Amino acid sequence: MIETTVLQEQSGGKGVLALVTERKRAEETVKDLEGVMPLVLVARSFLFWEKLWPALWPSLAVLLVFVSLALSDALTLLPGILHLFILLAFAMALAASLWVGLRRVRLPNTTAGLRRLENDSNLRHRPLTALAEIQESGTADPQSRQLWEAHRHSVQQQFKNLRLKVPSPGLPVRDPIAVRVLLSLVLLVTLVRAGDDWQENLIRSVQPHLSGAVAANNIQLDLWVSPPAYTGQAPLVLATANSDNTADDEPDSAIDQPVQHYEVPQSSSLLVQIQGGEGPASATINGLSTATFKTLSGNSLRAEGTISGSGTLQVTRGGETLGSWNITVIADEVPTIEYLSPPQRSERASLQVKYNAADDYGVASVSLRVTLYDRPDLAPELVELLRPRPGITDIDQSSFQDFTPHPWAGLPVELTLLVEDALGQKGESDRILTVLPERIFQHPVARALVEQRKALTQDPEKRFPVARVLAQLYQRPEHFFDDIVVALAIHSAQRRLLFDKSDEAIPAVQDLLWKTALRIEEGELSLAERDLREIMEALQRALAEGAPDEVIKRLMDQLQAALDRYMDELARQAIKDLNEGNFPQANIDDNSQTMGREDLQQLLDAARQMTEAGANESARELLAQLQQMLENMRAATSGSQEARERREAMETMERMNGMLGRQRELLDRSFERSQRGESNQGQPQGEGEDGRDQNRGENQRDAFSQQRLRDELGQMMEQLRGMFGGDVPQSLGEAQNEMRSAEEALRGDQPGHAVEPQRRALQGLQQGAQSLVDRFMQQLGQGQGGSAGTFGEGPGTRRDPLGRNPEGQGMGRVEGVEVPGVSERERALGIKRELQRRAGERDRPRFELDYLERLLRPF
Repeated sequence: MIETTVLQEQSGGKGVLALVTERKRAEETVKDLEGVMPLVLVARSFLFWEKLWPALWPSLAVLLVFVSLALSDALTLLPGILHLFILLAFAMALAASLWVGLRRVRLPNTTAGLRRLENDSNLRHRPLTALAEIQESGTADPQSRQLWEAHRHSVQQQFKNLRLKVPSPGLPVRDPIAVRVLLSLVLLVTLVRAGDDWQENLIRSVQPHLSGAVAANNIQLDLWVSPPAYTGQAPLVLATANSDNTADDEPDSAIDQPVQHYEVPQSSSLLVQIQGGEGPASATINGLSTATFKTLSGNSLRAEGTISGSGTLQVTRGGETLGSWNITVIADEVPTIEYLSPPQRSERASLQVKYNAADDYGVASVSLRVTLYDRPDLAPELVELLRPRPGITDIDQSSFQDFTPHPWAGLPVELTLLVEDALGQKGESDRILTVLPERIFQHPVARALVEQRKALTQDPEKRFPVARVLAQLYQRPEHFFDDIVVALAIHSAQRRLLFDKSDEAIPAVQDLLWKTALRIEEGELSLAERDLREIMEALQRALAEGAPDEVIKRLMDQLQAALDRYMDELARQAIKDLNEGNFPQANIDDNSQTMGREDLQQLLDAARQMTEAGANESARELLAQLQQMLENMRAATSGSQEARERREAMETMERMNGMLGRQRELLDRSFERSQRGESNQGQPQGEGEDGRDQNRGENQRDAFSQQRLRDELGQMMEQLRGMFGGDVPQSLGEAQNEMRSAEEALRGDQPGHAVEPQRRALQGLQQGAQSLVDRFMQQLGQGQGGSAGTFGEGPGTRRDPLGRNPEGQGMGRVEGVEVPGVSERERALGIKRELQRRAGERDRPRFELDYLERLLRPF
């Protein structure tokens, strides 16, 4: 090829000999240039690219703009005519830019390639081009021949340094503001936005619809039905862009598709979005409009509404049907509630209400309506029993309500349970006529105050007779322990009844009388009981409503403190009753046994662990059992025996305590005189005689006292034989014998010999007193129908006041409530900690973190 090129370029009109000579030189030149011909070809291609790329760039820019518009699917939103006009404009712009750019592009020749190679290799004096120029004369001259060979050799030495530079089309010079970069970024963004629909967008962009009707396949329809939040159901997607619910290729094809059926809850909301198309849009159910469309931008519409009834939901635009669905509205049923058993009085005079409440989507609240039977003109009392967390559809609950402070306590009332769901629908139970539990006061003044309080409820016009009774009570302060607070309260209530004629006076006086009666009856115990009841009810509500963990923990701590205070006050009141001669009665059945404070604490600890493990339902059941325990325990420690038995037992114990004290004093004096007598033996005779005379007189007086104490003990033993059928503690007989020995020692002026008998007599009295306490407690327990033997033990199964077996103290099961064992609770806490640890590793995938959060939600 180089041979032909050189011959063609350098021969012209010469003789045959010259041509032969030139052919020989050409062959030498071709042989010299064979090693660089590949580089020459590459150089020619570089030159061609540097001319072609600038010529094609305007055409590529037009193509980038069109592809970006096509991927964005913006062209399909335009009317058909305008869409076609834009397509023609782009086609003309592309053809024009190609013609203008390519008409001047030519393929570079070999000489141009050699020159590009020389320039990129920095070769001076164009050696490759010179080598290609064949010498025309002087071939026969030896000197010329030598010069030619030297030239060839020099050029061949430069072949080692040949190189080509990267082609440079020079676009930055032609596009100084970098439009090419902007167009590339727009293309990338539209491609990402199109996603999997990029092919369909490109196809639609070159298919303009020139008919007057709206082509349904060019419209994007999105339709969602969202059930009310209280149902807990997920939204339904009836149609999305290009889904099967919209038309395919022909406008009428939507009518031919099978209509899908959906069931949705009542009051579900409808959301419709349409993109594309022309003309008005509508969303109807059975021909009635259910949503009003609003324009967002261009041909995009949006409508929101509420599905009010069943029927065919149809969405249209421009007279064409985009989709149809059969909708069936599921009505929200009215919640129901019923008594599981008739309301009854608990052991602590609370009203116990057991009920079942149910709703198809969840109970919102449960209340109790109390109506005074004899006074229907009075507004009923409404007490909220429960407000559970959303989504609980069936509830079996036992509620304790303390109505003893209420003015209607002890009066006939009608009770009606009310239930409400999240939609506001209400249901109610049958009405039950009952008597509100009232507290039975033992103290006569407290009982009189409560009776006057009830009289004001039954007839508010009786304020003056009530005021007279209060005045009489105020005149007898010794009847209420001379308590100045009680006296002022009674006087204040009496004066207000006389001089305050307002409607607020009666309720205020009733509240004051109630608080005063509580102070007289129990002092601080009633306040502790009220606080315990209120905190327990607050904790029950918090667990039912799904309160935050910190709220549950705070209420648990308050319940622990209130329980400790109540138990302390209960013990203090029991001691006070014993000191006042009011023996507590174990008002329990034959199948029960005593219950300790540890049982209550163990149950409370189990409930706390259940809340920490997220088992709020189990914790609520445990707290209900704890409340029942307290009701029964209070009943088991309240009440009284017959007055005569209590009085006899208390008098006997008081006499025993008195004898113990006098015997202890006699022992102390005998020991003191024995020590003083030993010290007098070392004194002078006169002083020693005076001391011995003094001791002798004291010994005789104490001997007489010891005799009287022994006789009194004998009389008591006779009484005890009558009380216990001849069975008297043996230790008392032994104490009586020791008293006789001490008496003889004292009459013989030997106080030192009286110390040991008196000590043994004191010990015998103490043992006898303990035996008497045990026998009195056993006797009082049997007086309530208990069988002989261990206190509270009957012929049936042995159970404590809460209905538990003795072996049940290990918290295995209480009243049908399965309490998880320690290992189960620890395993639940371990699972919770592991879930929390994994949820804290934020580098996990998003779907896994969402799953962990859903698992932690019940905790």
